[in-house]
Amino acid sequence: MWHTVPAYCLDFLLRLIGKRPMMVRINEKMSKGMDSLVYFSTHSWEWSCQNTERLQASLSEKDKKDFFMDIRSLDWESYLENYCLGIKQFVLKEELSGIPKARAHLKRLRNLTYLLNTIVLICILRFLKTRSQIAYTLWHSFTHILLKIFRLIRPQNTSR
Repeated sequence: MWHTVPAYCLDFLLRLIGKRPMMVRINEKMSKGMDSLVYFSTHSWEWSCQNTERLQASLSEKDKKDFFMDIRSLDWESYLENYCLGIKQFVLKEELSGIPKARAHLKRLRNLTYLLNTIVLICILRFLKTRSQIAYTLWHSFTHILLKIFRLIRPQNTSR
């Protein structure tokens, strides 16, 4: 309910400006994803792996290579990426073709977040600069360092 009403409102506004409505569809996908995982995220289980440990201890070196059981050497980063891709493809029934575009969009959002945080920090420092001598000194030191960095990374004219 908290997400549905704003989604319909935003879709109405998108229709008014001639754009394709999409927020209700996105909201439904999010709800479907959360509903499919609610049972597993609200319950807890305890498992014993004694049988697995005994089986692994009884395997020969050749069998240990053939039947991978030691997750300590697992590449967790690639495992989690494949896990998320599997959830997207098989649980949410979404296409994987839009992933490069989504990653580029997330990169732009991350950079925008950094930019906005920097602007907020500068505004706070400017405000404090007028209120405190320490902040005034910090502000001038910060701007001096920034100017030096910009001079270092500025493209040099090599045609001379």
